[in-house]
Amino acid sequence: MYDTVRRDGQAEPIRTGGDKPMKKRILSILVICCMVLGLLPTTAFADNDSVKKAIQIGTSGISGYDSTNSSYDYIHFGTWNNSTVKWRVLDTKTNMANAQRGDGFFLLSEVLLGTGEYGGVEFDYTTPYFNDWKGSRGQDWCNDFYSRSLSITEQKAVLATSKSDALYGMYYDASDNILDGDKVFFLSAEEAENAAYGFTDDNARIANYGDSAYVWWLRSPRRMNPDSAGTVNEKGAVIDEWVGQTNAARPAFNLKPDSVLLVSAAVGGKGTADGMFKIPEYSGDEWKLTLLDDTRTFRVTETTAAGKPGGTVTLNFSGPRTGLNEYISAIIEGESGATYYGRIMKPTAADRQLSFTLPHDLASGNYKLHVFSEQYNGDYQTDYASRFQTVALTVEEAATEQFALTPGGTYYFDLSGENIPGTINDDLPDKSMHYVPFTYAGAVNAYKLTSAMATTEEYAQQYKYDHSLFIADHAVTHTVSWDDLNTKSLIFGKDYVAGGVDYTLRAPSVGSDYTGSDESQRGVPQSNEWDTMLNKNSGYIQNWNGMYSWGQDTVSVDASDRALRGYISARFWNFSYASYSYPIVGFRPVLEVPKPDTLGSDGLKVVTLDLGGGKLGNSSEDIQIIVKTGSEFTAPASGGLTRPDGNTGSYFMWLGSNGKLYAPGDNVPADVTKLTAQFALSEQFSLKPGGTYYFDLSAMGIPGTVNTGNEDGAVSLPDTSLHYVPFTYAGTIEAYKLTSAMVTTEEYAQQNKYAHSLFVADYAVTHTISWGGLNDEGLIFGKNYASGGVDYTLR
Repeated sequence: MYDTVRRDGQAEPIRTGGDKPMKKRILSILVICCMVLGLLPTTAFADNDSVKKAIQIGTSGISGYDSTNSSYDYIHFGTWNNSTVKWRVLDTKTNMANAQRGDGFFLLSEVLLGTGEYGGVEFDYTTPYFNDWKGSRGQDWCNDFYSRSLSITEQKAVLATSKSDALYGMYYDASDNILDGDKVFFLSAEEAENAAYGFTDDNARIANYGDSAYVWWLRSPRRMNPDSAGTVNEKGAVIDEWVGQTNAARPAFNLKPDSVLLVSAAVGGKGTADGMFKIPEYSGDEWKLTLLDDTRTFRVTETTAAGKPGGTVTLNFSGPRTGLNEYISAIIEGESGATYYGRIMKPTAADRQLSFTLPHDLASGNYKLHVFSEQYNGDYQTDYASRFQTVALTVEEAATEQFALTPGGTYYFDLSGENIPGTINDDLPDKSMHYVPFTYAGAVNAYKLTSAMATTEEYAQQYKYDHSLFIADHAVTHTVSWDDLNTKSLIFGKDYVAGGVDYTLRAPSVGSDYTGSDESQRGVPQSNEWDTMLNKNSGYIQNWNGMYSWGQDTVSVDASDRALRGYISARFWNFSYASYSYPIVGFRPVLEVPKPDTLGSDGLKVVTLDLGGGKLGNSSEDIQIIVKTGSEFTAPASGGLTRPDGNTGSYFMWLGSNGKLYAPGDNVPADVTKLTAQFALSEQFSLKPGGTYYFDLSAMGIPGTVNTGNEDGAVSLPDTSLHYVPFTYAGTIEAYKLTSAMVTTEEYAQQNKYAHSLFVADYAVTHTISWGGLNDEGLIFGKNYASGGVDYTLR
């Protein structure tokens, strides 16, 4: 069942070696790839054992073979049999003549590739057999791999490699221009034994085809034997083999430096969810690439932007790619490189504006904001992106916390006396509203309204200010119109005092319009209180599902409408007539501390309430209230608390951290930091009630005749000298006493009863004495008496 509100002017539901015999062999394919990785303008080459960032602009952080610990970095690129191919980075320069560090990355496949039992790759299989690389089946295999296993954009990232191979040792011929624009190729015998690539011994050359080591082809022709070419055998030895033999392939290639926009950790490097996040450190060695897709035409209009941490940046754009896995992403780059990354929007064809929240922990200063259209394909897979649209980002000083209180904490306020209209929300832990939970959002830089108006960006910018807010964890009432709340001064604010602290109780500003969709939706102006609190922490506004909350703002398109937030998501914006009420629209108040300077940063003190076995709602956990530092405060109510199971009495007091008891409404001293609920009278001393103890009253001048018993059955004192008078310890009781002669009323008794501990004499110690005679000696309302170093009142 849905109630009706209006959106866009229409009535609609509220939105919710040598020759070998041809024998059966187990093959393991190891593919040699020489990649030249494209670099952005400045590139650093990190040591393999250094800790790096999980996302790096360009190829900074990618290393070649590290001889100090015999390690490599690895890049996932292209596919084979529906899996990405893992490539070993042999060097940070190409394998071509006169190569310079940074001109590319020379890559070799980590495992052997092929088909069938033995790999299915012959070097040549024509008669007569020749070992020339050019025109060979081996070269054909590499060309086919290039066209079939690499995407169009990956192909563009591969350098055309030209190289002549010199005579190598006694066995492998020189070959002029053996590589002549090849994109993918096999290693030469010299390259396969090059210690600079990590091939320091036979073991370093062993590679698997499937689960076992096997033979892989080289491109080098065998000297004096035209039908043999080089291979690396199962044991890692470089030997020649008949060109018609079936072996595995280990491709290599060089990657273009300027094709790589980003490198990121192969698993989880770009996060698992949308939204901006701080790029973590990464000590792993496996990477994936984000390549420049030069067919993308994404553009951003703005060249500069500014905002506070937790604030919103809005940009206009054109030419986004849409569809599966298509996003608009952003990187924030500081002096130390990329610091934050996020997929900030999943655009539709109609979208032309984006908004995202600056990280709350982003330090003030100047940054580069790189925004780009990106196809994000997940772990191990190559991603594709447009050229960076770089915006000069100025991060302003964040709103300074005005109080030492940590944002995010839950504190309880008594709203029972505020006469809030509407139907009380059944989800509240205390429907009497003596204990309403609020989350402390801390300081926000946002606007508020003081009268009904459609909020413009100009107004918001002029009147936004730093102030501290608590926001209710629930809509406290529902089925209440904006107009009815306004009549009670609950939209723009009324004075409210709790714990000696002055607050303003009101609705939050939420925006007069909206931008974006789904989780990227924001109220406009975006400097409204609702979005600003969510920008600090998405958990600050709770229990929004299925319940709208009224905001202050009038809707831009219709002065009779007022803005709503929540129901579908915390960010969702909608509107309804100000005069309408619905069960799914409620009042979620904020409490603003209007005079922070008069309180000081330590002006809000937390007092813990231990429920003493009782419950608030379904919880018996401690709760906390806020009081004014250095001032006495009123003991909280007992209403709204459930007594412990089995306790059917009516007794209730608060036991302070100072050891004293306080009734609800009593003034509690400023030094008290904890109150514990007492649902039964507690003994003030460890002395067991019921015991008999003797006191010396011989010197107290008690008038009358000492009790020696009588014929009516009265029993004589055991010591008529009154040196040893027996008393029974009654323990702690809650009762009133008098301090002067008066007729005691029930009102007086209830007001003045208190917990105190008594000993009561086992006998009337004297008789034949009037009340007046006793009063003359101070024995009716009390006189001081000391015994055993303990002070008592005798009365």
